Amino acid sequence: MAPATGARRVAAVIASAGLALAAGFGAAPAASADRLGEDNPQLQAEINALPWPTYTEGDTGFIVRGIQYLMTGANKYDPGGNGYDGVYDTGLSKSVTSYQKKNDIPLSGDVGIETWAQLRDWYGQTLQGSRGPKVAAVQSMLVERGHLKESGIDGIFGPVTERAVKRFQRETCNDQGECLDDDGIVGPLTFRALVAGGI
Repeated sequence: MAPATGARRVAAVIASAGLALAAGFGAAPAASADRLGEDNPQLQAEINALPWPTYTEGDTGFIVRGIQYLMTGANKYDPGGNGYDGVYDTGLSKSVTSYQKKNDIPLSGDVGIETWAQLRDWYGQTLQGSRGPKVAAVQSMLVERGHLKESGIDGIFGPVTERAVKRFQRETCNDQGECLDDDGIVGPLTFRALVAGGI
């Protein structure tokens, strides 16, 4: 599968840091879910200020495949005959639009700032022993970030996925050398860093 396409992903979200706070992203229980202590408020702020990329019809890649899995869990999306192919097609766009309507998000069919924020809230957290589309979504993102092989996307949060999450967390550090706690739990901070591609 080809890597994610579209340079426009970040162009629309340059100002997302301020928008994130205005939309209440900072209110998410990020610290407890990722076991990030109050002694690292700078790292938490930097991760919460990462721009959410925008994905739209025609985009491809493992983040899109992750969106397909997220829509399956959050909105009963059915990928049809092509399966979870990482292609943002009309069917996925319709599912995203339906999800946006149910959650009072402006209807666009694109996964951007407000849709990602809602999905992050819905996601909660996953850890070893978790199963289902949430896990498959994170596994897809780990493939995109180079921490897991495509064959590891099975919807089962086992030791291989946990090691991949821990590696990603150890590499998600700010300029002061503060890194995510490598606890292997995917909570709001790890989720956002996976979507955005790290700090």
